[in-house]
Amino acid sequence: MSYHTSAQIRPTSQALPSKPPMICIPTALSGGEYNVYSGVTNHVTNEKMQFSPPLESPSLIVLFEELACSTPSEIWLQSGMRGMDHCVETLMSMRSTMEVDESVLKSLKCLILGLLLSKKLRTMYVMLFLHRGVNCDASHGVEHMLGPMGRVNHGQTSCILLLAVCKFNALHNGPEILERQKIIRDTLWGIPEAKETFERRGLKVEKAGLGDLLDTVVRALGLERRLSEVGVERNMFKRLAQGQRTRSWKRIVSICRRQEVLDILEMCA
Repeated sequence: MSYHTSAQIRPTSQALPSKPPMICIPTALSGGEYNVYSGVTNHVTNEKMQFSPPLESPSLIVLFEELACSTPSEIWLQSGMRGMDHCVETLMSMRSTMEVDESVLKSLKCLILGLLLSKKLRTMYVMLFLHRGVNCDASHGVEHMLGPMGRVNHGQTSCILLLAVCKFNALHNGPEILERQKIIRDTLWGIPEAKETFERRGLKVEKAGLGDLLDTVVRALGLERRLSEVGVERNMFKRLAQGQRTRSWKRIVSICRRQEVLDILEMCA
């Protein structure tokens, strides 16, 4: 494997395909092994950089239950929320297709049920959006800055920002976005275990927004939901908003205006 110093890393950098076959044995639930993109953190600038094709997916992915059981519970649950983040952001995209929607809804049902019951999950369908060229939304855009800049675990960023982005979109976007959120809400209410969890929190089908439902799931899993809970204070918000604007993931992530990012960060402060 070639090594590049921070001075050699550029937003347009491309990593060459691995000559030896690459084998992945995942021990988390985000589903990242099912795509051709890769991200690394520049520890000099604390920015996350994207590497894209000609990278290739692993030649072999081994799902090994006993090894996965060694993953600490908190990391397991956080990574499951990351997988849910992939699902929700894909379904919120106006560029998604029927094929991608059906695939991602299948994953969302499995992830929600599995996380709430702590049983076996399916993540391979989560990443189809990348193979079909469907953009992610602001959640991913800000999360990939929050992680390295704020020293926040990858899955933790989803637990915090996805809820705020869904609520922001519901307030500031048009009927098309609300209709796509309704598809996700109906899917979640259709899972008996999730429905029971929502009702215990006093949520009503006709009133609870998607952000409220996801907030309830994060609460049920006992994970952090606010930036302050992971040590990220308001004095970092402007830097995060600026970093999100200049990052190199624009082909797969919709980039927001700076003030919109600041508004989202305030919603989950």
